[in-house]
Amino acid sequence: MVKRKYDDCFMKPEIKQAGDYQIFKMTGKDQRGFDWQVRLSPVSEKTYPADIPTTADCDRVELYAGGEPAKIEKISGEMEVSLGKEKEKHNIDKASIVYIPKGLPIERRIVKSPEQLPWVMTFNLTPKRDDAPEKGWINNTAGRKYEHLITDELLTPAFFQMNSAFLTGKSHFWKLVPGPTAQFAFYYVMKTGMFMEPPHTHKNDEWLMFISSDPKDMKNLGATMEVAMGDDWEKYTFNYSTFVHFPKGVPHGPFFVRNMQRPFILGHFWAGGEAPHFDNVT
Repeated sequence: MVKRKYDDCFMKPEIKQAGDYQIFKMTGKDQRGFDWQVRLSPVSEKTYPADIPTTADCDRVELYAGGEPAKIEKISGEMEVSLGKEKEKHNIDKASIVYIPKGLPIERRIVKSPEQLPWVMTFNLTPKRDDAPEKGWINNTAGRKYEHLITDELLTPAFFQMNSAFLTGKSHFWKLVPGPTAQFAFYYVMKTGMFMEPPHTHKNDEWLMFISSDPKDMKNLGATMEVAMGDDWEKYTFNYSTFVHFPKGVPHGPFFVRNMQRPFILGHFWAGGEAPHFDNVT
């Protein structure tokens, strides 16, 4: 089979078995050469926290999302995260983001087992850009040193009829937390059809995450995707969980969803925290 220009942009994840469920992990480099990692796990006794470290040598973000596509902001159970040497406890019972600065200890446990397994997606962040503004450590709640590192203000209404609402970090939250950021969005694709974004390019690298919503089968996407990219609009088709890398300046779109057996997860990811700027391509 003849190799095409963008074959290497379609990357398969590492999938690890944990009891009855599976954990999805993908690693890569941003356009400056710094390593990043994305890890998606169902929240269960076997997978949470599993191999998520209590401390790390990089800043991290944990995104908690509901496992029911039509109610992405709902978490039927309850988790507890303990932050810092103080073990300051915070309960999570709805879609939330936890920002974990480099070296800050974090412990996690399930307080109430969920009826519908939620997800936790962990991003290992690359160092902040040289042009990023300086941010300090903010204690914005008396007696709660790490309160500002957690937010549940994530929900953005659905843009298209094909997908659920979005979960994404709001700009006011990133202004409160120290260190680098990552721009990302997480949502479910619910129906077949064409995404109504016009063909476009970005000024920075973008990754799209096409991920199975079945925690027992993280390989099978549950639908067939058709993606066009490059000046010649080469078409690429896949039906397995995939990270697609769109290098800066490379045209891409439109995207088609076909042959859906179940909803799947779609995420946008800018590893270096760049604004998700795009230019339409005529």
